[in-house]
Amino acid sequence: MLTVQDEQLLGRLLGGNIPDEVRRECAIRTRMFHSSGHSGPMGALGLIDAIRSLGYGPPEPVAVPVKVNWREYPQDGSTKVEAKFFGQWMRGAFLGFVEAGTLAVRMDDDDIVRECRPDMVRLAEVEEEPEEGPDARIELLDVVELDDPVVAPVEETVELVEEADTAEETVDEPVVEDDPPPVEQLAVPKVDPQPGDLVWVEEDDDVKDAIFSAHDEDGAILAMVEGETAIRKIPAGSWTAVGQ
Repeated sequence: MLTVQDEQLLGRLLGGNIPDEVRRECAIRTRMFHSSGHSGPMGALGLIDAIRSLGYGPPEPVAVPVKVNWREYPQDGSTKVEAKFFGQWMRGAFLGFVEAGTLAVRMDDDDIVRECRPDMVRLAEVEEEPEEGPDARIELLDVVELDDPVVAPVEETVELVEEADTAEETVDEPVVEDDPPPVEQLAVPKVDPQPGDLVWVEEDDDVKDAIFSAHDEDGAILAMVEGETAIRKIPAGSWTAVGQ
């Protein structure tokens, strides 16, 4: 059984709520303390040892709000604040003092000036606005500079659109190329046979193959005609190089 003094001290050590296992452990230690010839509460040392043996510790410290000296801030509505109503922080503007140290705050959601205690108001965090970069059109003007931009009148623009529509509906006619030049006008490179090359020999209204050997005077050549075993002279005009 815990004494009244120990139970109150436990509440302060644990932040108000006393778990059942802590209560049972402290009750056991209190009986042992009394059975050893002592009386009264165990006190802080005995309770702290019991609490720590079960892994409990003091509650997390509550952050103490910084007290704001509101007289150092402008009272023209430029000081942004947050006021707590019904458990929620709402944004507004600080307008000065009313009486007995209360603050005049106009909320952002309505135009009513409310009277608030100082502990209900805190400074609002300043929201940084994104920096505006240069207009992208300026960069385009740096890249493309038009000397004399020409703007067509409205009537001319309509005519251009009509012409464009008509052009799309027009069927392209096939392009007829000019007749090719006559064969005799084409430049045909002259083929100069080399020893061992094939030439054509025209004799007795017949064309025969021959193996070119060498050039002779007046355009004649020396060649071995097909079916013959000796090289003989072929007069000019009776032979043609293959490919000519």
